[in-house]
Amino acid sequence: MLIFKYNFWKTKLFLIILFTFHLIEAQEKPITGFVLNQMEQPLANVNIISQPSGAGTQTDSKGEFYFLIPIKDRSIKFEHVGYQKSVKNVILFKNTSVVIMKEKILQMDSLIVEIDKLTQFDKLNEKNNIVYIDSEKLSQRGSVDIGDALYFEQSIILNESINGHKSASVRASTSSELAYFYDGVRINRLGDPLLDLSMISTLGLTGIELLKGSHEDAISSSGSINLIPILSYKNSASFKQQFGTYDYGGYDGFGSIAFKYGTINAGLSESQFSQSYDDTSFQDLQTFISKDFLNIGIKNNKNFELKLLGFNNKKDFTNSRSGDSLKTQIETYISKLSQHNSVSGKISIYALYQKQTGIEKLNLINRTKYSDNREVGFDVEKVIKNAKFRFSTQTSLTDLNWETGSYKIYIERQNSIFTGSFELIQTEKENQTHLKDVKIVFSNERTTDQPDTSKGIRTPHHYWSNRNSQFTISFLNKTKQKRVLYYLNISNVFRIPSLYDFVNNQTYNFYITQLDLLPEQKSTYEVGYRLIKKPNKGESSYNFNISFFNYQYLNKIKNINFSGTPVQYTINSGNASLFGFDANITLKPAVDWIEFKWILSNYYFSDPLAFQLQPEKMIRNIIAINNKWFNVDLINRSESKKILSSISNNGTIVTSDIKPTLSYDLIIYRKLNYKFIKSSFSLSGKNLQNKKDSLNGISINDRRYTVSFNVFI
Repeated sequence: MLIFKYNFWKTKLFLIILFTFHLIEAQEKPITGFVLNQMEQPLANVNIISQPSGAGTQTDSKGEFYFLIPIKDRSIKFEHVGYQKSVKNVILFKNTSVVIMKEKILQMDSLIVEIDKLTQFDKLNEKNNIVYIDSEKLSQRGSVDIGDALYFEQSIILNESINGHKSASVRASTSSELAYFYDGVRINRLGDPLLDLSMISTLGLTGIELLKGSHEDAISSSGSINLIPILSYKNSASFKQQFGTYDYGGYDGFGSIAFKYGTINAGLSESQFSQSYDDTSFQDLQTFISKDFLNIGIKNNKNFELKLLGFNNKKDFTNSRSGDSLKTQIETYISKLSQHNSVSGKISIYALYQKQTGIEKLNLINRTKYSDNREVGFDVEKVIKNAKFRFSTQTSLTDLNWETGSYKIYIERQNSIFTGSFELIQTEKENQTHLKDVKIVFSNERTTDQPDTSKGIRTPHHYWSNRNSQFTISFLNKTKQKRVLYYLNISNVFRIPSLYDFVNNQTYNFYITQLDLLPEQKSTYEVGYRLIKKPNKGESSYNFNISFFNYQYLNKIKNINFSGTPVQYTINSGNASLFGFDANITLKPAVDWIEFKWILSNYYFSDPLAFQLQPEKMIRNIIAINNKWFNVDLINRSESKKILSSISNNGTIVTSDIKPTLSYDLIIYRKLNYKFIKSSFSLSGKNLQNKKDSLNGISINDRRYTVSFNVFI
């Protein structure tokens, strides 16, 4: 009996201990904090893993994180592309603490760069204005396409044509001066540099980088945009449904399947939207767009990655009043191999194939368009102590085969670019003004156009060999409370007329007498000042940046529209100049739920007609409110009048003004997360006071609302 009681209490005690241990195992505690870089700027998309359980999360766009971990865990690991890993003791970690991550740059013999880094521009390069829009922000804004995503960014001008073609411009330069990249590979060399942003979806992107100023991979540009494709090495899926005014509707679907050393990511999207004439509310203009993509990644645990990227986008536009219609399809395929080590540095090799087909049935003219581009590129970057060397080369072969009425045009373009750069980087010092870095870039570009006159109209042969150069230098004064940077950029570059420009010039020269197009030469002079106020705990912070620049053009390339149509005629408009400044201020009060931003741009043109659809003055005021219930962005935008020149039916040049605009935009965003399911809801309104713009009798930039639902697993 005693033995039985002993065993009974022994068993009961064992069960109590086991149950208590189970409760301890099941208990969780919240962990919250912020992650910043060495400049005390928020770091988004930092991977945070609690060990040994493996529970994890990521920081948001403000660098903030929150998740639940088992109380048995002992450490938290912080990982981010381009930054050194950080590990914190979970017992000693205090909630709302700030974690500072250091860059993966050694001032010794090598540059350590994560192989899966998809960003093209160094976000810590303070000599250029670089804006990063992450996927969370794209979802928050309910962006329909890349054009919408950039529209809400406030730092560029977005123009919309009468056929729904969206194009962007930076610093009052023409839209064709923008360079577009996809994972660092330029994608707007194919015939038409005016990439239609309405055809590029935010589906399949982890973010967008916007650089105001030239980049050595596009040295003749006034700005660059890098689309960062999603390549998730984990199983996931998402779906987004959107609705809006003017018959807008669309959906996006995405999924990824991951293996130990590989992943397959795919998605598809469809959308539609409408436009109308000023004299009616009937939607006479209809646009339908479909997009799909496939990304494949293979990598090891060390320094090698192979990426196969591709997207196929289609657009169908009809104007029931005029009878005009446009059909366009763009296919892009990229294979890219990246590797790095301490001996050879960072090496990247890529191959690109693009094809664009289209049919234009217009009252003015009918065209059938076919173009394809094949390109290979090589890039090597090496850091030795405080110096960085970089060499890159790209070679492309483009075929253009168009039928314009009874005319046929066939041109083969061969283009090669070699770029070399040297950069000296000094160690930062405290409490004194000193040289931070100096960089020299040289580029040589050769272009040959070989038309086949037996297949169509006679067009001239071209051979251009142009040398481009760029020099940048910056000085830094750094203290514990602030960071002050002074910088100077000087460049002399040439921009070759695109095949699109060249064909338009030759096709329509029977309307206007015009000589053959010549390369455009641009000299740039820019000085800038940047101030970053670092706050102590409980204090407000602010950033201020102002840049003065002057562009001098020789043989300025200009596009003139035929009145009432999307058709353009391209000419050299002679010499022109642009002087202006950009200024922006960001204020973050001591409270973390509100942020203010002001952007002011003012430009002075020697010939306003050489800078069409560009306002002389642009003002942006933004208030961002973030709390645990919802996020709100209230945006006020003001732009002075724009000038547009077009050709009338009798061949005369007609100049028209687009009146000044004053508009208000509103975005309301809410995140709803439950366990492993993340969802969001957003409502965005553009031009809420409904002051419409008009272009050739068609309403543009009118009041529109969009509702978006997004679910991610």
